[in-house]
Amino acid sequence: MGLRVVQWATGPVGREALRAIIEHPDLDLAGVVVYSPAKDGVDAGDLCGLPRTGISATLDPASALAAGADAVCYTPRLPDLEEVCGLLAGGANVVSTPFLFYPAAYGPSVVDPLTEACRRGGASVHGTGINPGFVADLLVLASTGLLRSLDHIAVHEVGNWSLLESRAMVFDNARFGSPPGDATLASNPYARTMGGYFTESIHMVAAGLGVTLDRCTESQDLVVADRAIDILSGTVEAGTVSGQHFRWAGRAAGRDLISIDTWWWVGGARPPSYPARRPDGWSIDIEGSPSMRLSMLALGSLDPASPLPIKAHVDAASVATAMHAVNAIPVVCAAEPGIRTFLDLPLVTGRGIRITPGTADA
Repeated sequence: MGLRVVQWATGPVGREALRAIIEHPDLDLAGVVVYSPAKDGVDAGDLCGLPRTGISATLDPASALAAGADAVCYTPRLPDLEEVCGLLAGGANVVSTPFLFYPAAYGPSVVDPLTEACRRGGASVHGTGINPGFVADLLVLASTGLLRSLDHIAVHEVGNWSLLESRAMVFDNARFGSPPGDATLASNPYARTMGGYFTESIHMVAAGLGVTLDRCTESQDLVVADRAIDILSGTVEAGTVSGQHFRWAGRAAGRDLISIDTWWWVGGARPPSYPARRPDGWSIDIEGSPSMRLSMLALGSLDPASPLPIKAHVDAASVATAMHAVNAIPVVCAAEPGIRTFLDLPLVTGRGIRITPGTADA
């Protein structure tokens, strides 16, 4: 018997996580929690393109947890701290992709209830993903091991949202296609919440470096469409938001020491105000001794002749996010109870992943 895992939510990331749990040799699917009535009662395999498992998705979390769970892979679009605390207090370890990368960034209001829930249930909680959850924190921290001195760490995320399929994410949460006044940090609670996630990464890097931040700042610039733009999840009308540039920065020693910029847009070419030479995906610039530049792009395949559809490349980031969570489950379950960030855990690797067979030697 492997570790019993409940998959919580089956959106773009959760669907990939569900598939990985079913296929993982050291994990056993114990239940599936969904939010859509259309998915209620559907076999887990049918939800992720695999053979049927005999385990049906449910709208009732208690039902999904009834058989017992060593861990919950928690991937909802809108997370709930109280919900996670309930899972931990009930004895289930939690690996989360939407938040809790470095809870200490929020102070006692988040750390205290998590710590108490972990104590009551003898469980651990860990937040992970691709960004936040890998690029702006783990990859950055690994790179700083090469440094003698540091001036500035700059992380950039550059992405076109046109082929994302979730209307709720693109239009309702991020507010592409909204009047500019409805998409500002002041008016959009989701933007402020999302800023908290990236600020977690900044605080984690600072903690890993032994640096105390003076404060964190955030800013936002909006781009407005000059024409109607049809994208996969709907239409962005002229005069509404078609581009969003966010910047979060942690200040120390009188300067922005660690910064994260996200450059997001819909439509064809990047807005003229966006950096033309910055590569798509993620890049890290570290000014110091020595200075370094790293770049990363998630794709369906690196083979330019690959017949994969464009959707496979679009979904690659969701696969990476899900796999960093699923691969962390055995590590988190083996950890001492409590809040466990990358600063507390051994390196999460792809131990147990499926190895693609090659052709026989001639």
